Amino acid sequence: MSALILLWVGILSFAGIHNSVNNSHSYYIPSNSNFEFKLHLKDFLKNALYSMVFESKDQELIDKFHFFIKSQKKDQLIDELGIDYFSELVIFGVKMENQQVIVFSFLLSNKNIFEKQFSNYFNNKFVHYSTENIGFIAFSTSNKVSNSALKNYLKSLKKSKTNISKSNNDKLLLNFNMNNSTLNNDYFIKKGNIYSTFSENSLEFRGKIYLKNSFVRPRKWTLKQEYELHPFKVENFLLDKPMKDTIQQFLNKSGLYTPPITGFTFNYYGLDIQDHESGLVFTPKFDMILHFDIEIEKSQLYFDSEKLRRMGFSYDGNKLIAGDILYTVEKLDEKTLFIGFNRNIVVIRENYNLLKISGNPAKLTDINGGGFIQSMINIVPEYKASKTLFNSMNRCELRITPKNNHLLFVRGNIEFFEQKYLYNEMLRFYLTINGIY
Repeated sequence: MSALILLWVGILSFAGIHNSVNNSHSYYIPSNSNFEFKLHLKDFLKNALYSMVFESKDQELIDKFHFFIKSQKKDQLIDELGIDYFSELVIFGVKMENQQVIVFSFLLSNKNIFEKQFSNYFNNKFVHYSTENIGFIAFSTSNKVSNSALKNYLKSLKKSKTNISKSNNDKLLLNFNMNNSTLNNDYFIKKGNIYSTFSENSLEFRGKIYLKNSFVRPRKWTLKQEYELHPFKVENFLLDKPMKDTIQQFLNKSGLYTPPITGFTFNYYGLDIQDHESGLVFTPKFDMILHFDIEIEKSQLYFDSEKLRRMGFSYDGNKLIAGDILYTVEKLDEKTLFIGFNRNIVVIRENYNLLKISGNPAKLTDINGGGFIQSMINIVPEYKASKTLFNSMNRCELRITPKNNHLLFVRGNIEFFEQKYLYNEMLRFYLTINGIY
């Protein structure tokens, strides 16, 4: 037991958690901010380290972490940028010249190092400023706000007694407030709050969003999820323009051209590596419904055979073919398209989630076949870390659901299997990424 206590003290000393200044800098958030985000790392890390050493007693993880901290210079993190990484992180947004500006604030462990090293880590899109123990970084989402205007804004920030907010909940991980902001081009927020709390084997999300305008029901078609293939499901009707553009670009590069997308439902089952007569074919297994605001015309919906060929697909007029897998391509109505290999799971929806993420996260890293290629993929640290983390999760769910025309509920949960601890699995993920596991 004495050895465990010494390790506990040593870990806290290395991490600097016991020395981290215990004061919130939320009082710099201005009254006209349109959103505020606070990440409370200190209590989370203290609980994580205590759980690893005294509760789960995962000896392999303890040994790996002990090796990791012994291999690091005690002040390595501090030497890099001068930021106290274990203090509260605050992010808020304001409008300047009708443009969105994002500001980060955090406690400093060394102001001189922060000032000296900033330009080595950030390009000239970012502007910084610091007081004796607080650092600020700001950037604009457009190029219409000058760096000098951003700098002057940071210098003008004043302490406001009305914005001091210290939670008594030591299980609070993050807190997100919204005021007069937007979800996307269709929904404008009057106010809202989303927060996350943690326990030894789960992460909970709760919140409410009050809309200025009325909720619009999503299209009637959706995909069943509760059946033998246990997919990972994403359903999203809150796409903003950058997200729509990203999805559109991905589809175009994959060889599918469609009208602008307004929402989608996506069931993912994993990746098959097939040894086909044409060679190895990497085939993602999925069912997908795409929703559009305008009617689908033939001139706006077509497949690029050359791009499909490079992806290992072909198209025969009503089916996509990838190795031995056939994907049905079907218009469900004038504004809805289905692509997938399980046409029988298309159903009329019974609820109206604007956003739903749920199902089996292990499917995201599930690879079938491939032999030698799969064994090579399995040793890539990023893939190995993600696979280990997702396989330790029992379930994952996040929903944004209307309570009435002007109120949305946010509910979510990431639950780990029995004997799998949230803190341990997050630490294992970090160590694997860094090549320790």
